[in-house]
Amino acid sequence: MQKLQRYPNPVLLCKVRSPSGTPTQYCYVRHEIPSKNFSHATLKVLCQEVQFSVTRRPLTALASFPGSGNTWARHLIEQSTGIATGSIYCSDTIKKDFIGECSVSSNVAVIKTHVGWANTVRMRYKKSVLLIRNPYDAIIAEFNRVFANKTTSATEQQFTEKFETFALKKIDKWKKFYNSWMKFSGQKYILIYEKMKKDPVSEIGKLLDFLNISKQIRTVPCMQQNMDGRYRRHHSYINFNPKMFYTKILKVKLNAAVEQIEKHYGKLNYSTNIEMLNEK
Repeated sequence: MQKLQRYPNPVLLCKVRSPSGTPTQYCYVRHEIPSKNFSHATLKVLCQEVQFSVTRRPLTALASFPGSGNTWARHLIEQSTGIATGSIYCSDTIKKDFIGECSVSSNVAVIKTHVGWANTVRMRYKKSVLLIRNPYDAIIAEFNRVFANKTTSATEQQFTEKFETFALKKIDKWKKFYNSWMKFSGQKYILIYEKMKKDPVSEIGKLLDFLNISKQIRTVPCMQQNMDGRYRRHHSYINFNPKMFYTKILKVKLNAAVEQIEKHYGKLNYSTNIEMLNEK
């Protein structure tokens, strides 16, 4: 479970449901969190402890290229529903905060994967959520993860020495990854990182509609109060622009990859950022 100190003031709530004709009592713990915008006396928001789903859910992939905000999206889903999210990776570090980190079964809302569809068929997903981020930013984020750590930045020297070779490989992988998921025959939902960042309440709300998560159990105020989580990257101050390391060769190659993916997924509205880069 999530650490209790994150959610003080436990409250035991019980409901009686009759899913199969036999009344059954379900109980769970929720924790009162004072709103940041109101005094303790005027408003308290109830946040449900994240738990596994008590009903079987369709296996749903949360598929993204590394560096696209997958862990943050999982955090927002959990905070807005109280339902755990899974992952094919079973990371010991992330497992401390995501109780479903090692789960790939029907007791979680979505299952994190960076694996292309061709290598994922055996998972028998019924649905897929394809999380797409501007590849110029995603590749830099992945470079930082590899050469620094999950929430800090690589040095200018590392970018100078290693970025071009790294990016050339990742551009091909980015294109192949999203092309592969076009072959998925189940229901697909496109979640754009930039839209989620700009308006998380609206974008996560539409995603929860796709996931068929009832509005009655949603806890959007909890998400609003704990928007970032521990795993959204907040880099230390750097005195250089990492995007300046996109050479002309890299930009031409990546622009072509974006155009190809847009044929399948529609306009991704990354052209402005790309044009700005081309001014360099």
